[in-house]
Amino acid sequence: MINTEFSGDSSLPNTRLDASFTQESSISETMHGTQHLTEEQQRYATYIRNNFVANQRRILITGGQNHCVIQPPSDQDYISNHVLGKNRLGLSPFMDDKENVRWACFDFDNHGKDAVDNPVAIGLKLRKLLLQNHGWNSLVEITKSGGVHVWIFFKPYALAKKVRAALGHILQSLELPCAEIFPKQDDLLPKNGKETFGNMVNMPYFGGEGGVSEHRTLFVDDSGNPLSDLPTIIMVSCEQVEELYQRIPVEIADCSSVNAGENNGNWPEDAEGYDDLNSVLEGCDFMKHWVESGTAVTESLWEAGISNLLPFSGGAKIIHEASSGYKPKNGTAGYTEEMTNRKIDRSSRPWKCETIKNHGFNDCPEEGCGVNCPADLGRAKNSNLQNTNVAKGQSPQQQKTGNNSSMVMDIIKSMTRGMRDEQGNPYVQFDDESSIWHFTEGVHATNRIQNIAIRETGYPLLDNEFKKTSLFLTAKAWTGPQEELYYRKAIGENEVYIDTGADESFIRIRPDGWDTMKDVPAKFRRTQAMNALILPEEGGTIDLLRQFMNCSDNDYQKIILCVLYYLVGSGPYPILSIKGEQGSAKTTSAKFIISMIDPSAGCIRAFPRNEADLAVAARSRYVLGFDNLSGMSRNMSDALCRIASGGSFSTRKLYTNEDEHIIEFCRPVVLTGIGSLGEGEDLQDRSIYVYMKAIPDHMRRSEEELLAKFNSFQGKILGALLDVAAAGLKRLPEIKLERSPRMADFARFSVACEEALGWKDGTVLDMLFKSRDEAVFDSLNEDPFAQAIIKEAHIANTKRTATEWDNYLRETYRRSHNDTGWPKGPKALSQRLERLAPQLRLCGIEVVRERVEGQKFISLKQKKADKNSPFERL
Repeated sequence: MINTEFSGDSSLPNTRLDASFTQESSISETMHGTQHLTEEQQRYATYIRNNFVANQRRILITGGQNHCVIQPPSDQDYISNHVLGKNRLGLSPFMDDKENVRWACFDFDNHGKDAVDNPVAIGLKLRKLLLQNHGWNSLVEITKSGGVHVWIFFKPYALAKKVRAALGHILQSLELPCAEIFPKQDDLLPKNGKETFGNMVNMPYFGGEGGVSEHRTLFVDDSGNPLSDLPTIIMVSCEQVEELYQRIPVEIADCSSVNAGENNGNWPEDAEGYDDLNSVLEGCDFMKHWVESGTAVTESLWEAGISNLLPFSGGAKIIHEASSGYKPKNGTAGYTEEMTNRKIDRSSRPWKCETIKNHGFNDCPEEGCGVNCPADLGRAKNSNLQNTNVAKGQSPQQQKTGNNSSMVMDIIKSMTRGMRDEQGNPYVQFDDESSIWHFTEGVHATNRIQNIAIRETGYPLLDNEFKKTSLFLTAKAWTGPQEELYYRKAIGENEVYIDTGADESFIRIRPDGWDTMKDVPAKFRRTQAMNALILPEEGGTIDLLRQFMNCSDNDYQKIILCVLYYLVGSGPYPILSIKGEQGSAKTTSAKFIISMIDPSAGCIRAFPRNEADLAVAARSRYVLGFDNLSGMSRNMSDALCRIASGGSFSTRKLYTNEDEHIIEFCRPVVLTGIGSLGEGEDLQDRSIYVYMKAIPDHMRRSEEELLAKFNSFQGKILGALLDVAAAGLKRLPEIKLERSPRMADFARFSVACEEALGWKDGTVLDMLFKSRDEAVFDSLNEDPFAQAIIKEAHIANTKRTATEWDNYLRETYRRSHNDTGWPKGPKALSQRLERLAPQLRLCGIEVVRERVEGQKFISLKQKKADKNSPFERL
């Protein structure tokens, strides 16, 4: 057992941590005795301070047997000596708020009873799978003993409880060997009157030959070779952590304080019957060893023993007696009562025998006594279980497994219905639900199956029996009908239904008003990412939202129109693009807008890397929000337009087969950014642009304050929006437009809402046309190629081939094919003109194509732009 947990007085910059610290030792001298560092080593020291130490709660400095804690900013001399291989350095990931961390770490050892074979290969595999399965970037670092640290950094930080649950779930789902996971606790809140700093990660530079060598790092590339330079740190967003956390099965998320490999799984929640402690101590080889030689076992096995003693009334006493016998190498006293209590406070449910064996106790017989965990030996006599079953090598659960599975299967047969959605995915519905359907392999269906098993038999199904039951549900779904399944919103005949995400509560919107109801004719699905919508209230006005939108009155009107159509429209949807300088509340405004329609975990996130990721996002959300865009490729711009207008995406169902999987979506999209949000005339033509104003420093308010105020008004704001939407539905049949912008359905519904909004007739169309013209004008003004075409159209009506235009324009305007925004050849030029044609037409330029004697020619014809159009300025 290794003492790696420390506590101290957080008010002191340098704190003595135990009674053995009786002298000032040599730490202060070492801090200020730094030798000269090479340029490479100095970069290393700065790298450690900026990335591993900055913003952290505490740094543990260990020198010999003495320990002290310093607060950042850390002593650079000490870190420099660490880089030279002289000083030990341990880090705690917790920040000053005591619940959040900026980084986390997997630690694979190659020594001791928790050792794994080839930790470098395992670390590299983990890094690859983290990126491939979750989009998480990480760094792999070789420790001084040959083990591996896999580091993950969070932006700006993440809640320790959710990080621990997520990392434990990742390790379990990837079927990798056990690893230590840091942080090892959920917070630094005071326990037993003192703050605990938890276990520290030892940095690997101490003890090497001369510390960090020139021209190499301890970080490795994908092949396991040391990098020649320090790697760039790419952080994981807190939204990514939240997204994964929401997908974790409830029973795992609730046990986030248990390290990976130490989770006892689906242990029955009842604690009755643990009253025969002697049977545990006398009948289990592991517990005998723990009591007799506990001070020599590893830290993980020490905690395993604690977890199996705690259910018994006399267990804590035995734990304290065993802890007092621990003698550190320096000969000081063993664990104090207070230190042992902290271990008890952190303990999980009883560890399984299988988990104990995986952590290095190989002396346990293969079949043994047959119980699920050592604590079961002291429970069997008083749990209505027959001792003969134990003698036969059968655990109580194993003895009932056959009956469990058949009984649960019969119940599920009688209380479920199956169907397939339009893409052929299997869904199931339980008898106590009327409108909500669940993916047969999803978390909700999994939890319902196990809850039924525990309710009826007292035990969850074992893995193989659960798989049989899950396969039965999938097969039942495939025999059911194929029907349309909705997410968040369904449009019926002259009415709209919105899933609130709370119990079975829905909002119904009709031309005569809105109400809430429990049962609707539409079929809905839900995902782990979905959050509950705040229910609408009567008595509110649209003006209540105005105080939360930092924009002009004209732009506020555009936001209202988009939100109304997102609530009840069927698409195509306008793309709401929120622009503004840094600190103008773009992201906050986008969050408020989305939360009124489709609140979800990580409702606004970084833009996806490819179309497949975009399709996945659209599958689990109704409104897609993407933050801080600084541009996107034309392919992704086109994909975004397909999402907003109703398009399909084609992927393979699995990497292992050739079946094509067609996914169709039509989703509202909200974007934020400072400059141009992406290439593509189609995207610009579909976008409604609003601009957030700069906020003076004296007027800034915290997001927490704004959110609290917004939440207090949100029900009334939503109610007012639904009033207007219902009035729009009522007036919609009588609306006929003589002229319309590209998104005619959006424009027509917006005009239908004019009266309920109290706006003058014609306000909406004037606004939409003006908004389109201004967006196109800005786009053409920022496009060097478009500017060249406009100038040439003013000069003469010249007819040229695409090759002649390409040569002429590049020579005249001194451009190369590699210049940003310039076509890369004649073919690209022709395609670019075709895309620009609708925008050029607005400013009075017609792109004419004709074929003469087998040759294709392009000419530009100039005409006067519309009166009062911004294009008169071009």
